[in-house]
Parts: sequence; structure tokens; C-alpha cells
Amino acid sequence: PFGDRVELHHAPFAELPLVTKKSYLLTHPVEELCWDGSLAGCHLIGASSGFSKGGSIFWPKRPQDENAYLDSFDGFMTGCYAVDRKRTLELVCLAFGTWIGGIQIASMDRAIAASGRFPFTVATPGLNLAEAVRIVGQFGRHFDQVLWVINPSNIPLVKHLLEREGV
Repeated sequence: PFGDRVELHHAPFAELPLVTKKSYLLTHPVEELCWDGSLAGCHLIGASSGFSKGGSIFWPKRPQDENAYLDSFDGFMTGCYAVDRKRTLELVCLAFGTWIGGIQIASMDRAIAASGRFPFTVATPGLNLAEAVRIVGQFGRHFDQVLWVINPSNIPLVKHLLEREGV
């Protein structure tokens, strides 16, 4: 259910070199890391989480790169959460800005919702968890399921907010 699988017909995995921010991303100019050695066709600059000692790394993305994610995410959402059969509200409660995790998931979810193929609605309160709880309180009863995309460390806070609001 996760889209096309890519088979590797190259060197065995154990023989591949270890690639790190320091040994690869910070060693080469960003344009050399792009397709065809160019920033041409890039529509977005995203950032890594920055949780490592080296800080965030920024990189350009092309629309074609995102299409593969969308196909896989579509399969994931239908295969794991039956969004094709259940009226679903999903709350994306992640950081946005340039952080690629948050904006990538929000973008994919919005594309799936906007396609009209599934009974799927997305809300993007970001890190405003109180707003997310208000959205669920106001709209949640109209859906078969409510999905939260959230950092695990925020789950106790959301639970507290839901209980406090009687949701």
C-alpha cells in the first residue's frame, strides 16, 4: 500500500559509504547535490530539523521529488487509516516554517484533501495545540475519525487540553 518499491541493483548495502552532514552535505556546494548540478526547477527550500550539533541544513526541492512522496503518502493514508472509506479529519500539529517535516506532511495532506478523491479534511494548526483542540471540539463530531500528526512529546499536553475542554 506504499506506492512503487524501488529495487537497488547496485553495491550491497554494507559496501555503501556512510553519509553524514559533515562528510557529505557540508562538504559539497548545494548545487552539486541537486539534480544535474543546478538549482533550476527547484520550487522550495526546506530545512532539516537542526537537532544535531551542526544545526539545520537547507536544501532545494523540485516538484518531481514531491510527487513520489505524495504517491507514497496517499497509499499510506488509505492503507493504514482507510481515509478512502472513513470521513477523516487530520490535524497537522508540527512546526512549519522551513522545517521540511511539517511543511511536507501538511502539503501532502492538503493535496490529498483537495483532490476530492476521499472524504478527507486537513487542518494545520501547527504548534498551536489549543487551537487544534478547539478545531476538534467544533468539527470532530462530523467525522468518523480524527487523526493527529504530532510530536510524541506533545501528546500529554494535548490529552490535558482535551480533558480540560471536555472534548
